[in-house]
Amino acid sequence: MKSLKISPSYLELHLMVLLFGITGVLGKLISLSALSLVFYRMLIAALSLLFWLKRKNLKLNLSKKVFCISIFTGIIMALHWYLFFYAIKISTVSLVLGLLGTGTLFTSFLEPLILKKKFSYLDFIFAIPILLGVLLIYWGEPVQWKGLVIAIISYLLFSLFSVINKKIGIDYDAVVISFWEFLSGSIFMLILTLANEKLTLPNITDSIYLLILGVACTAYAFSALIRLMQKYSAYLVVMHVNLEPVYAILLSLLIFGESEQLSLLFYLGASLIILTLFLYQLKGKQEI
Repeated sequence: MKSLKISPSYLELHLMVLLFGITGVLGKLISLSALSLVFYRMLIAALSLLFWLKRKNLKLNLSKKVFCISIFTGIIMALHWYLFFYAIKISTVSLVLGLLGTGTLFTSFLEPLILKKKFSYLDFIFAIPILLGVLLIYWGEPVQWKGLVIAIISYLLFSLFSVINKKIGIDYDAVVISFWEFLSGSIFMLILTLANEKLTLPNITDSIYLLILGVACTAYAFSALIRLMQKYSAYLVVMHVNLEPVYAILLSLLIFGESEQLSLLFYLGASLIILTLFLYQLKGKQEI
């Protein structure tokens, strides 16, 4: 049996997923509309990355092709987040996070298609227990079909921009790519917001949540996502994102002590996800 060596980058992958787990909770707490929320999120992320790039004296240059792809990817990213938060606001965090496993299935098809790799039946097979594990965690949640459909489209877009970032992130700094994506996404969301509603200024509480969301859960987490995909496949990264509801629930238990809310299905679902990740890695797909 092949032994596993845990690298710092693999630990960072789990930190990134933990930050993703906070995102849904913050999205529910912030009182702004989904349009305004995503605009402020991407603007804060872009400004924080610009500050970092200037401090490190890093150039913002990309090739014309990669620049155009980054602009396009930023718009896809903005639409993903808008649909994600909109689904949460019209349904529940549990329902939306419960569909995370669909992203793994989408990525198993999109990665070979976009990166021109051979389709992996193994990746597709391993995606099925991941999906079942996430669904087990939220089994019994009332199904709200509008939120369900919007959430699935949101995860399709997440898989799409993750694979694209895998493709363009090989030759360029992940922070530079993220900056242009966040900037283009924020401009797109500003236009979309002004076309549909009045832009609302956040109150003090919302501003604090937005700073956490924009800096930690967006600027850092998604720059890390692009950088980590230089080492790992997009499929493996998206596969680990399915731990998001596990981390989110465990974090809420740590803070609020709501241990009575954990059901047997949670333990079964979480165990299935973790076991699948472990077996996938033992299969020797790539080092961690």
